[in-house]
Amino acid sequence: MALEPNDFCPCGVGNKVKFCCSADIVRDLDKVTRSIEGNQYAAALTTLSTLEESHGPLSSVLALKGIALLATSQFEKAKENADHFLEADPESPVAWAQAALGEEDTHEAMIQLQRAFEKSKMESIPQLLVPALQRVTDSLFSEGQMFSGFAHLTLQSALLGNQEAGMMRVLQFTQNQNIPLIIKQQLPLPSDEEVATVDGLEEAMSWGKRGVWLGALEKIRTLIESGDAPVLRKAAACLCTYLGECEEGATHWRNYAASCDQDSDEAIESEAYAQMLENQDTPDTRAIEKVTLTIENADAFNEQCIASRQLHAINDPGFANDDPDNPPPRSVFVILDKDMPTEVEGLTKADVPLSLGTIYLFGKQTDRDARIDIVPSKAKGLQEAIDAVSSVAGDLVGAEETREEVTNVPTIADELSWNPVWPREMNPADIEAIAGDVQMELINERFPAMELRAFGGKSANEIVLDFDQRIKVQAMLLIFESNMQCRDSSFTLDSLRDTLGIPIPETIDPTDADISDIPDIRMSRLDVTKMTAEQLSQTFSRASFVNSYKTTVNAAQEIVNRDEAPEGVSMADALGALVDNAETDEERLELLSKAVSACQTDGRSPAPWLLRELPLRLMTGDSARASEIISTLETKHINEPGISQQLYGMLMQMGIMPPGMGAPGGGVSIGPPPGMGDPTAGGGVWTPGSAEADAPSAADDASGDSDDGGSKLWIPD
Repeated sequence: MALEPNDFCPCGVGNKVKFCCSADIVRDLDKVTRSIEGNQYAAALTTLSTLEESHGPLSSVLALKGIALLATSQFEKAKENADHFLEADPESPVAWAQAALGEEDTHEAMIQLQRAFEKSKMESIPQLLVPALQRVTDSLFSEGQMFSGFAHLTLQSALLGNQEAGMMRVLQFTQNQNIPLIIKQQLPLPSDEEVATVDGLEEAMSWGKRGVWLGALEKIRTLIESGDAPVLRKAAACLCTYLGECEEGATHWRNYAASCDQDSDEAIESEAYAQMLENQDTPDTRAIEKVTLTIENADAFNEQCIASRQLHAINDPGFANDDPDNPPPRSVFVILDKDMPTEVEGLTKADVPLSLGTIYLFGKQTDRDARIDIVPSKAKGLQEAIDAVSSVAGDLVGAEETREEVTNVPTIADELSWNPVWPREMNPADIEAIAGDVQMELINERFPAMELRAFGGKSANEIVLDFDQRIKVQAMLLIFESNMQCRDSSFTLDSLRDTLGIPIPETIDPTDADISDIPDIRMSRLDVTKMTAEQLSQTFSRASFVNSYKTTVNAAQEIVNRDEAPEGVSMADALGALVDNAETDEERLELLSKAVSACQTDGRSPAPWLLRELPLRLMTGDSARASEIISTLETKHINEPGISQQLYGMLMQMGIMPPGMGAPGGGVSIGPPPGMGDPTAGGGVWTPGSAEADAPSAADDASGDSDDGGSKLWIPD
């Protein structure tokens, strides 16, 4: 596209070409921009070098030069150009954006990006800010800076005008069940009424609203020096959270919490933000150590392990065998704390063996004797795992070679972990019942006595006795409960609150309330029966967006209970939201059938719900209905976006259709997928994994170190 005198100058300061640094060289720069658009970067760089020699370090020339260097992956030269650019024109947002793109340190790159936003004019945001923002966003996420990463991700989406690509990245983040709800919700920036109470705060917040968070924070820091109003602390806390200033942010959140009523939601949530920031900065974790022991006779050791009912062999751990210097283990065994029971009838939690850890057996190598690595399932369980192996293998286990730290696990997760290894023949309903009871027992029994960094090294039992300190426990339980409710709509910690003597959060009456003012983390407490149709629609949409499962289920159930869905909500979506919460397969199938009917009534495609119904029909042995669904999808919906991939991918995954076969082509014989029709098929043991797989492979359950009770941890030497 031609560069015209009335276009904005490439330097990025927001002036038109005819009034800026490129006024005298517009024709030359037009040639450069055309070369860049045609991917003729060498020609562009030649012209730019000539212009720089004849006219000096013009910002427009350095701006385009940086773009050409970055496009050709000349990163060292691009960084040199950025440094030169900043020296020549420190007011150029493009110079700061180039510096951010070339900076290796994430925090420093974020600061440079902030300077770029500060120097930019809203009506002419330089295009280079978009890749600079994406680079900083990706780096923040890769370093575990979730609060700051998500803030930058939403800013990126807004800068792109909420384009589909940007919105999809935001949605991928908010739909992730492993990300705490408090991170995914919008931070409670001060309202306009609060801002108006402090002179100078309105200007600072106007900067903050357009992404100039550092500049806004610097202004607020100055205001705090003159008068420490609570609203200043609130604003500073939010901005520090955006910027990943964890220590300062935690201090501001706590100072703001102290200005609120002690047991108020606002105070507790502020303390929760403080705890999350501190844990993000310096996580409260425990080390998992690996011990290496020599083995005199690897064959004899392997045979002894196979013969023992206290050890379970993992037949296919799935390790690659393409590194001759670090060959994979010869055998892998799960260490149990007791023998696997031979009968499952009447099995109680006391009868279920627990995983103590994993053994990795390595045979003799050219420069090394045979050995085993033992990785415990819990941080403090290494010696117990070693003792169990020694009791099975006796003198076959030799001396200890090394002991080293291989990973760290969150203290709370480690303390509350329970690592069962279930007999494969056991009924999934019985597994779920036992596991659910044990989970709450562990929480109620162990949590009160746990000494945590968030509690200053004390336990909940100790600090709840101090009225001014119990807010720390309330905040911790809020984080814990809201995280679990994203998976289990019935989960609550009210019994633990009763035990500790702290108030139980009250139900929120939505009458005359503005739902948009209620944080996502409180929405599960809303009385949906008192909501207007508009409130119900807003609640369901927001809860679905941030994947707040309990709130979604509450709103969906109320929608289904009413005569018709509120405007903006599909009855099929409400019915579908209840499927995973149903207690039996019969209830799930009934909900899915109603969702299909609702789609047909609304003139929408029922294909997504048919795809959800298909595996349930196969698991319950209804092959006739399964064949009918496949036929319907193939004849009526196969050309809809994503349907063919999902259908045939599902059939291949279940073993019904061979990989690469393509469309079944009609007349597919449907029977139970391998392992589904016969719960005893294959023998062995399994531990419950995700909701997507009723019988995960034993390799997924090797050590009990993951949230699902297993991992395939092997750290090569």
